Amino acid sequence: MTVRTTYFWALSNQQVEPAADDVVYSVVRYTQDWIDDLVERNIDALAPPSDLLDAYKTVEDAAEEDGHSNPSQIAWESVSFEERYRQYLNTVDNVVEAVAEQAAETTVWLVCWEKDDRYCHRRLLADELLDRLGESSLRLTSTGIGRTCPECGVDAICSTREFERTFRLAAREPDARRVLDSDAEHICSNCFTGFGGSE
Repeated sequence: MTVRTTYFWALSNQQVEPAADDVVYSVVRYTQDWIDDLVERNIDALAPPSDLLDAYKTVEDAAEEDGHSNPSQIAWESVSFEERYRQYLNTVDNVVEAVAEQAAETTVWLVCWEKDDRYCHRRLLADELLDRLGESSLRLTSTGIGRTCPECGVDAICSTREFERTFRLAAREPDARRVLDSDAEHICSNCFTGFGGSE
């Protein structure tokens, strides 16, 4: 079993369809009533703490107003989001462990608002859960990074550069390196299939 991630728009528009026996959780601080129709429940303990989320949004808004090309990246780095969120997870270790135990039995989906999971806590949370399961984060599939792979059917195609930046080369490093060393312009982070040329 494993952990997968997506965002609300993709889930509500059937861009991703969890299997009937998959468990789907939202992990957001601020919810809307309609998300109850999409997920089993929201685990707010796994959402970023309010002070971190508010700091991130403040910097992101300011960077957007200043015309920066990637406000999310500026905010992510400025507030040390990854470090602070990982530290926060230590304070809710019992919740993380409970979800990891569930992911050992079935596929668990983590859902939040952000499309781009490079600057989203769900990627970090999924990494933590997969580490506890003894799996590489390269097993993580996400609808936040690209298009549907024609080989495996998962929405996980991204550029090789994005793949290299987003995923750690761990247990499946030879597979990942083989595709990265090829002339593929895109890669599926789920099945490690490379695609060349423009699609």
